[in-house]
Amino acid sequence: MTNRGGGRLPHLLDEVEEAAAELARDPRPAEGQDAARRLLRAVYEVGLAAGTAPTAAGAEALEDAVRRTAPLLSRGCPALAYAVVLLESRFYGSWEWDWRRAAEARSALQFLLDLYRGTELEAGYEALGTGELDAQMRFRGERDGHLSPASIPEGIPTSHWWWWAPDEPPTTRSARGAP
Repeated sequence: MTNRGGGRLPHLLDEVEEAAAELARDPRPAEGQDAARRLLRAVYEVGLAAGTAPTAAGAEALEDAVRRTAPLLSRGCPALAYAVVLLESRFYGSWEWDWRRAAEARSALQFLLDLYRGTELEAGYEALGTGELDAQMRFRGERDGHLSPASIPEGIPTSHWWWWAPDEPPTTRSARGAP
């Protein structure tokens, strides 16, 4: 099992900063997809780490990283918006993905939106809209959801309903059934 606690957080924040800097240098939608994927993967891991082992030092490091990277991500918003379009497109046509990977991708996006709320990146949130993506996830989740509660990673908040689709998430994290 990957250590998602505070020990990994500095490395993950470095990954976020590197990808954010790359997106700022080249925000063109197609050209920025490698950096966007790296960013979202790192943000997913940061979100899990922040949800499982928050420390005062870790919270301060996270706030500092968000403050430093928000202007970079604001410049890289075209590539991030295109990443959302590409994610949505995976839900159309033949389904060649598994639900866990879809849930991880959606949680990465949600962690990004949550972490950067109140920063200059928030001005670009309309382009990062999740309405169509969520509608497709609800539709697809009826058939392909059904993850066992024990398989949902520690650190996933119940507000990330897609992990429990097609059911509603539990009202508390302790009711998840995770070990």
